[in-house]
Formats: sequence, structure tokens, C-alpha cells
Amino acid sequence: MAGFDDIQKNVSAKAEEVTDRAKAFVDENKDKIEEALKSDKAEEVSDKIIHGLADGIKKVTGGRFDEQIDKTAQDLDDKIGNNGE
Repeated sequence: MAGFDDIQKNVSAKAEEVTDRAKAFVDENKDKIEEALKSDKAEEVSDKIIHGLADGIKKVTGGRFDEQIDKTAQDLDDKIGNNGE
């Protein structure tokens, strides 16, 4: 199956190229990214996503892990956005 091996090598090479480009982008734009993560919009979006996911997980688990889920959601929320400041 030389064809499959070639495809696998091609995919691996492309994945490595994309990863390298992403790393370079982050390195070049670190200040802008950090600023964006601390913005009002990031706070608004993160609140909706994080707490929406937490509510969904709490429903699935039937309330057995609500305290841990709430703590994890709050810890994550504290790292994104500006917490209303």
C-alpha cells in the first residue's frame, strides 16, 4: 500500500506546516491576541459559551457534579475577558 503511505506522509507534512504557521502567527500577534482575550466582547462571548456548556454538562450528569462544573467554569471564565471591569 504505497499509496496510503504517501497520503499519510502528505497529511503529516501539511499538518506540520499548518502548525508552524499557527505558531508563527501567534508569536507575531501575541500582544493583539492577549488584548482581544481581555476585551468586553471576549467577556460577553465567553460567558455565553462557558456557562452554556456548563449548564448542558450539568443536565447530562444529572446534578451529580454541579459544584465541580461550576468551579471549573468560573476558573475558565476568570481567564478570558475582563470580568466586567
